[in-house]
Amino acid sequence: MIFDTEDDFDDVTDTQDIAVSAHRLLGACAEEAGRLASAIARLDQDVAMLLQDVSKAGVILQHIDLVRQEAEGLAAVLNLVAIAPTPDHLVDPQTLASILKLRAQHGRIAAS
Repeated sequence: MIFDTEDDFDDVTDTQDIAVSAHRLLGACAEEAGRLASAIARLDQDVAMLLQDVSKAGVILQHIDLVRQEAEGLAAVLNLVAIAPTPDHLVDPQTLASILKLRAQHGRIAAS
């Protein structure tokens, strides 16, 4: 596994103690999906740059791996929302922390 920075991957231990409704999580996931779409667009530009300058391969591969990990986290939260019995169903903070492995992503989604 490659990480973009040391702060991107950390056990999420400082969870918020407030449960979040499935409906609010869905909104946060929509925002996260938009952010990932922008990240993928940047990766497209990075790959084009890589074709011209191979010395940047390490950094570009780190970005690709980070986006992959963020997509996995987003998919896990969307699966959680999909099985919620109602839109108002509350998701406890420990459950979110267990499926969102990247600290920055957890902060973005859990803060919904």
